[in-house]
Amino acid sequence: MTVGLYAGSFDPMHRGHLELVEAAARYLDRLFVVAAGNPAKPGSLLSLEQRRELIAAATAHLPNVEGLAHAGLVVALARELGADVLVRGMGKEQRVELQMATINVNLAGPPTLFFAPTDATAPISSRMVRQKIRLEGVDANADLVPAGTVDVLRTTLAYEASGSRRGGAEGVVRDVLSASSAEVNTA
Repeated sequence: MTVGLYAGSFDPMHRGHLELVEAAARYLDRLFVVAAGNPAKPGSLLSLEQRRELIAAATAHLPNVEGLAHAGLVVALARELGADVLVRGMGKEQRVELQMATINVNLAGPPTLFFAPTDATAPISSRMVRQKIRLEGVDANADLVPAGTVDVLRTTLAYEASGSRRGGAEGVVRDVLSASSAEVNTA
């Protein structure tokens, strides 16, 4: 059995991420998609748990994929889960990706398996999605993120704008996704 681990901030997960997960899932027996805490990226839009729940919802059609959240060293998690390979996208930041792959191997981690994006998703980044939210609103991202994500973002941001503390909306993702699936099931 070949096990892979694809870690990223996924803040939020977008269509490019999902495309990579779907491609990797075709080659791997099991794939862990991990919302990883990254101290170099402060001011996240969603909590780790919210990102994990969005990953789980976006990949529900892939039986060999599991969403996780992790705040520690990715290589340590890969060893703990028995990952044979790390999965990464080979997009805009190729040099950084290659450096990271080398560092991970030097830390006794598994090798990295790279996937190239398609032309349709290559320009998409979580940073771009967050910027569009700031400039154009949540609904401007419907074509960039997996189904259900816009509803979760709209609800989460409204919850936080109402004066609630960041991270206090843990149940928002679950509630919105449950409501969305209930609407689909009754339609």
